[in-house]
Formats: sequence, C-alpha cells, structure tokens
Amino acid sequence: MGRTIPCKLVCYAAWILGGLMLMFFGAFIIGEGILGDTPLFRSALTAIQILMLVSLGIALMGLFIAYFKPLAGGILGVIGSLGFLYFSEAGLMTLVSWLGYLLLAAGLLHLLTWALKRRELTLDGDRGRVMAEPG
Repeated sequence: MGRTIPCKLVCYAAWILGGLMLMFFGAFIIGEGILGDTPLFRSALTAIQILMLVSLGIALMGLFIAYFKPLAGGILGVIGSLGFLYFSEAGLMTLVSWLGYLLLAAGLLHLLTWALKRRELTLDGDRGRVMAEPG
C-alpha cells in the first residue's frame, strides 16, 4: 500500500524546507564566514555567540540526517533550533529569529513525517523500519 497524500505532502514539505535552510545557511557560511572580508573564524567570539553557532550546527546536522533518519534528524533539528533561538540574542520579530523559527518548523515537519509513517505502518501491520522516502 502506498503512502497517503497527507503523509507525502508533509514529507515533501519537510524535505523542501530543510533543503532550503541547508542551502541558505551553507551559502551564508561560505560567503560570509570563510570568504568574507573579515572571516568569522578569525574574529574573537563571545561564549554566547559560540553557543549560538554550535546550536545552529546541531540544527543543520539534524536537518541533513533527517533525509535518512527522520526521527533522529527531527529531534536534532528541534533541539538545535531551540538552542539557536535561545542564544541568538534577537527579538521576536528579527530576521535571525525568523530563520530560527523556520529551522524549528523543518525539524517539527520531519518529526511529523516520522509519526505519520509510523502510524501507517502500524495500521498496515508492517513492523518494518520507518524510512525517509516519501513514496
């Protein structure tokens, strides 16, 4: 039996949003952090900024892992994005906070994908692994 339409839509939405976030932050890290006029790694960072970057790294690593393991990647994405939002020192309506909310939404979508696929497997009676493919 194939996947239901809501399950496929949630899975594709998670993949697309996660991929866009990975591309955006990847381009930002390469363009500003490595190739910029004042590379990120040469300047002195405060402890809060280091924690924010580590949280961002955990969230991005989780979004990448979620393509293969939706539960593990979703959990890492949610934990990392919550840490990023906590340490970002930004207000509620800034660009940094909105990017954190998008990271959180991608992680939550991956968790929802896992839950929907798990529910479908238990309804079908198949006790196999929950894979990340949408079909």
